[in-house]
Amino acid sequence: MRKILSNCFQYPIVQGLLLMLLCYSTQLQAARPQAELTHQIAPLSQRVLPKAFTLKDLQDEPLDLERYRGQVVIVNFWAVWCPPCRNEMPSLQRLHTIMQGRPVVIIAINEGEDSFVIERYLLQLKPSPTFPILLDTNMEVASQWGVMGLPTSFILDKQGRLAYKAVGGREFDHPDIVKIIDTLLKE
Repeated sequence: MRKILSNCFQYPIVQGLLLMLLCYSTQLQAARPQAELTHQIAPLSQRVLPKAFTLKDLQDEPLDLERYRGQVVIVNFWAVWCPPCRNEMPSLQRLHTIMQGRPVVIIAINEGEDSFVIERYLLQLKPSPTFPILLDTNMEVASQWGVMGLPTSFILDKQGRLAYKAVGGREFDHPDIVKIIDTLLKE
């Protein structure tokens, strides 16, 4: 059965139908009411170093997580097709603006989509995100980090250890989350 299905995807008509179905489902999701965002984020019982990664950004430039050691880092795994991911993206940009000039970095890692789809979506946002958007095209980093659903976000302390985790959409510029980041900055 698997071989039959993989052979079907070789035909342009099947690829076209799948693309139409994807576009239609994206339009249906966009028409739905927005999912409510929360500001709750859970501390991890043990702070451990995550698997290091180097991924390319939308300009095809590599970005290495290790370069941000000494800063608080928010790593957000997301996809364009994911409504809560879309809903929380503006709050990530607002947090980025709030933290300007402080040792805080936001990294959004897109899961499995191509840069054209991502860039088309980002152009719809006002303002468009100014923090790094990385491509995890084969979803290897998400797998290594134990991501089971989207969006999933982590906050790393200045030593590069996982300190907090959130599954589902968050309002990242909420005062409670800003307070958590401020506390991590003082450590």
